Amino acid sequence: MKHVQHTHPLPISPHIHAHLSKGRNLLAFSGGIDSSALFFVLMQHGITFDIVIVDYCVRPQSKDEVCYAKELATQYKKVCYTLIAEPITKDFECNARKIRYEFFHQLIIAHNYKNLITAHHFDDRLEWFLMQLSCGAGLNTLLGFSDITQRVIEQREYYLVRPFITYTKQEILDYNHVNKIQYFIDTSNTDTSYKRNFFRQHIAMPMSKHFASGIKKSFAFLEKEQLRLYPNVVVCMDHNLFICKTHGHEIHTIDMLTKRLGYIMSSKQKDELQDILIKQDSCVMGGKIVIAKNQSLVFVGLDSPWFLQCFIQAYLYNVRDHYVRFPCDMKSLYCLIKYNHEKPFIKIPKQDREKYRIQNIPPRIRPLLYINGLDIW
Repeated sequence: MKHVQHTHPLPISPHIHAHLSKGRNLLAFSGGIDSSALFFVLMQHGITFDIVIVDYCVRPQSKDEVCYAKELATQYKKVCYTLIAEPITKDFECNARKIRYEFFHQLIIAHNYKNLITAHHFDDRLEWFLMQLSCGAGLNTLLGFSDITQRVIEQREYYLVRPFITYTKQEILDYNHVNKIQYFIDTSNTDTSYKRNFFRQHIAMPMSKHFASGIKKSFAFLEKEQLRLYPNVVVCMDHNLFICKTHGHEIHTIDMLTKRLGYIMSSKQKDELQDILIKQDSCVMGGKIVIAKNQSLVFVGLDSPWFLQCFIQAYLYNVRDHYVRFPCDMKSLYCLIKYNHEKPFIKIPKQDREKYRIQNIPPRIRPLLYINGLDIW
């Protein structure tokens, strides 16, 4: 394999470069047009990283793509993680993404990566925007495809970073051709029976070709409006519990936080939640997420009975939920658990119950708050 000469570089935004210069980086690699270009752009800018590739075994050339990834890793002294996926029999796009990100998350946790770098570009962002627009999404969802996005797995933060988000597909392709970078074409991307490919081929690509400059400016204006409408209201991130200020976009914040706890609310649940919050009441979503409110704060966390069930499974059988944070001293917590009709619970001491009452902590939040205050973490 020849060494690539970068005669026409693609700049990386200064704030992205600064972010990637701190902590370990993992590049999601496929051998396609975009990730192949990003591999060399990152090297050109002095960013250190390792690579990961998943083989779904549905195309003959996928083996060649994995070999290409390994060759690049060997030549440029990088670690290359590979996964041969189990056969996917239905809903390929959704299940492939699930397999891919579960593997990414395993690597992030095991090797302490801070950033997962993907080669998503401007055309992908436009495609996402249009797809969400067709589903009736709000501004924050429409702009959810951003350059740096904080994610949480097993209560550990990492960042999804997209250095190419301002570059069109054609600009990336031109970079590859000028620099003679090898890449593979995934022919399944032209199959318009997939919704994403339909939007890509018939709507996003023509718009990008003719109106990219103006659309980029619109995204910049919308991002400024997004910051005004959706300020950071989280005041505390405790173990399996988020505490936020009350504000005008509570449903959006709750939706964002329940996702961080591994639960996705339906549209019907969001509508019902509006009425519950008006009454400053509390509820449990899906038997696992407790949502409550007082005059000044909104609480989103794991419902204590469900958390304790997960904890017991983890302690006794080492069966862990990726979205649940477990204490370091698991034995001490296990010894405090009592049962009422076979349901686990923690008895809160009288002085703590009185403290929570004076602080107007919603009753359903108190058990988790008490567990978080124990010297076991």
